[in-house]
Amino acid sequence: MASWISENSSTRAYIRVHRIHMIRVVILMAVLLVLGGASVNSLHLTMVTSPSFVISSERSHVEIYVACYRSGPDKDVRLSYGRLPVHLPGAGIESITSFPDGTISAEYDGQTFKHLPMNDNSTGLYYCEGSKGDQTTRVYGSILNALSWFYQGSWEELMLTKTINKGEYATLFVEKRRSGSTRYASWYRISHGVATNSTEYYGLTAVTIPPSQAKHGDVYAVVDSTDSLSDNKFTLIRLIVRGCVAGKWGPPGCGGVCDLCYNGGVCDDKTGDCICPPGFMGPNCLTVCPIGSFGWDCEYRCVSDQLFSCYETQFGLPDPFGITCISGLGGSLCHNGCPFGRFGAGCLQQCHCLYTSAGCDRFTAVCDFGGCAEGWSGTNCQIPDVCPVGYYGLNCVSKCHCYNNAACDKYTGYCSVGCAPGFTCVSRQCEPGYFGEDCSQGCRCLYDRRCDGITGYRPSVNCLQQFQTDGTGTCQFVLPVLSQPPEVIVQSTSAIVFWKAWGSHPMDAGDGPIIGYTIYRSNHSATTNSWIRAGYVSASYQPPIAFSFETDSLQQLTVYNFSVAAVREGKGGEGSRSPETTIETKPIAMESVGPAATTAGSNVGLIAAVCVLFALILIVVVVDYLRFRRLSRRWRAKNQPTEDALNMVVFDNPVAKEETSRMSEHVEGCEDVENAKDCSLDSAYKDVAQPWTDSLTIPIDRLSIGYKVVGTGHFGEVRLTTLWLEDGQSKAAVKQLKSNSSKSDRRRFMEEY
Repeated sequence: MASWISENSSTRAYIRVHRIHMIRVVILMAVLLVLGGASVNSLHLTMVTSPSFVISSERSHVEIYVACYRSGPDKDVRLSYGRLPVHLPGAGIESITSFPDGTISAEYDGQTFKHLPMNDNSTGLYYCEGSKGDQTTRVYGSILNALSWFYQGSWEELMLTKTINKGEYATLFVEKRRSGSTRYASWYRISHGVATNSTEYYGLTAVTIPPSQAKHGDVYAVVDSTDSLSDNKFTLIRLIVRGCVAGKWGPPGCGGVCDLCYNGGVCDDKTGDCICPPGFMGPNCLTVCPIGSFGWDCEYRCVSDQLFSCYETQFGLPDPFGITCISGLGGSLCHNGCPFGRFGAGCLQQCHCLYTSAGCDRFTAVCDFGGCAEGWSGTNCQIPDVCPVGYYGLNCVSKCHCYNNAACDKYTGYCSVGCAPGFTCVSRQCEPGYFGEDCSQGCRCLYDRRCDGITGYRPSVNCLQQFQTDGTGTCQFVLPVLSQPPEVIVQSTSAIVFWKAWGSHPMDAGDGPIIGYTIYRSNHSATTNSWIRAGYVSASYQPPIAFSFETDSLQQLTVYNFSVAAVREGKGGEGSRSPETTIETKPIAMESVGPAATTAGSNVGLIAAVCVLFALILIVVVVDYLRFRRLSRRWRAKNQPTEDALNMVVFDNPVAKEETSRMSEHVEGCEDVENAKDCSLDSAYKDVAQPWTDSLTIPIDRLSIGYKVVGTGHFGEVRLTTLWLEDGQSKAAVKQLKSNSSKSDRRRFMEEY
C-alpha cells in the first residue's frame, strides 16, 4: 500500500512514499523542525500613515493620521504604539520614544487612530505592536520632514525600508531635494541604540552594504553635513534582512520552500507564506483588490471619513515586507501615478505586454492592448512560461521535489532526474484510456484514443466536446474562478450574498460558459473552518450581470465566511471558491428592517405598530376634546364677553389682517365681502357647526397660532393653535385663508362655518 503526498489537491506530481521510506520521512521532518525552528505566523496588521511627511510652514492646519488596522483572525489583538529613538546627536527627537505632545487618540470603525500635530517634532520612525498569546508582531510607519535635503530613495521611488535575502548585498540610495545643490550626505548607522557615522560613505547618494555588515533592523540616517538637526531634517531607511536565502524559509536551517509570490509579494522567512502588498491578496498574491483597498483581505478602503485618500499615504506590513505605497501609486511621498510600463505597490513591478508602447493598467498590470509578451501568460501577464525551479502548474504555484533541486515538468511536476530523498516517482504503465495518479483519470480524446499515462497528452488528436487542448496536446479545460470576494449583508439569523457574474472582472480566471454558482459558508470561529454548501443559483436564464442568494439558519453574533464558486458545463465543472468575505451577524435586538431584509413577518409587525400608534392618537384626541368641553363650561360660568374679545367665528390671517373686521361681519348671500355693509346684518352668520363657538369667546392675547400645518384644503391651511385658559392650556386647530384667495373663495370659506 502506498501513501500519497501532495501539497496541492489539484497537482499531478504523482509522488508516493513506500513503506520502506516512512522512517526516513519521519526523520527528515524531525530534522527540519530542529533546523528550521517552529513556524509562527505573523499577526495580520497594517500600519497606515497619512500624510507621511510634515511641512510646518505650509500645512500647519493639517493633522497626520497614524492607525494600526487588524485583519482576519487577528482583529482582537492587543495594540501598543511607540517611536524608535534616532540617537542622532543634536536631533530634536534624539532619544524620544513616545508620540509628540498634542497627539490625540480616537476610535473609528473599530480602529485606533493617532492624530499627530503637523510640526517638526512629529518626524521619526513609529511602530504599532500587536500581541496575541505568545505572538508579537510589529509594523512600522515613517514620517519625514518634507524640507529635508534628501529624499529616501528618489523622487520616483520610495525607500523607507529595504528588504534583502540572507547573503545578499544591500544597496541604499537617496536623492538631493534640490538638484545641483552643494549639500553633501553624511550617513549614520543606528544599531542597538548607537548612531555611528559611516565616514566611508560621506558625500555619496548611493551606498552598497556587504552581507557581512548588513544586519536586520539597522536604521540608516542621511543628514546634511552642514545643517543643524534641531528641526529633525534627516532621512531614515530601515534595513530588513530575511533569515534565509531567496525562495527558502525556516531559519536557521531554512529547509522550507517558499510559496511563489506574485505582484510584489514577499515570502515570510518564518512561515513560507506570502505577505501581499496593499492592493493584492490571496495565497500567492494573484487576486487584485478593488482600487483603493488595503488590508490582508482587502477589507478596508481609503475613502473613509478618517482616511480620505491613498494619496500621500504609506502602508507598513510585518517584516520582511516593510513599508510601501498602495498599488498604482509611487514616488517618495506616494503621490505619483505609476510611470509607463510599471504597476503595483510603489510602482516597482514591471509590465509584460506584447506591445510595450501600449502599456498596462497601473493597478492590475492587465495589458491595454495586444496581450502578453513572449514568455509570459496569465490575466495580467505575470506568469512565466518556464516556472522557477521547484515549482510547476498552470500558475507555477505547486511545488515539486526533484533530486538535487532540479527543475520538474511545468504541467505535471514530473522529475526526470528522480525525486528528492524520501520520495519515489510513479513509473508503472497505465491501461489504455487512463492516466494520472494511480491511473484513475480517463483520457479525454475522441474515439477512445490512448493518451500519455502520466500527463494525458496526445499530439494531433481532437478532444471531446467539453474539453479543449491546452496547447501541449492535453485535452482539458481550465475551471472558472471568481477573483473578487462577494458582498454580504447580514441580519441576526440570515444573510444575503451578492456577487458579479464571472468575467465581469479582468482577473477572473478559467473558461466558460457558466451555468451557475455554488454558494459556500463556514463558521469563522470553528477550529476546523469546514465549508458547507449553502445553495446554488442557476445562471442559464438570468442576465449575466450580478447575482444574489439569501441564506438563513445562522446564529446571532457569530462570525461567518462566505465564498462563491463558478460552475461551467460538464462533469466536474465547478471551479475553486472565490476569495472569502468575513462578517459577523447582528444581535436580534439591533436587527434593522430594510429593503434587503424585509420579510413577511416584519411587514406584519410594521402594520401592527401603525395600528397601535393610530389608536393612541385617537385616544389622545378624545381625551383632549372632553377636557376642553369641561374647561369651556367653567369659562362660561365665570366670564362674560368683553369688547376686546374675539368671537371664534373670526379667523386670523397673519398675512392679510386688515380684512379681519370685514370677515367678522359677513352676511350670508352677499357676493362682495367688501360691500357687506349694504346687506342686512340681521342675517349675519352666527350659528356654526361647532357647539362651543356660539357662546365661547377667547381674548385674542390668549390665542397663539403656531407654525405647524396639520392640514390643507381648497382655500388655505389648518394650523395647530394653543389656547391659554385660566386653569391651563389646550390645543385647537385654526383654519386660515390664503392671502391671495379670490373673493369667491373667501365667501365659500366663510360659508363652511
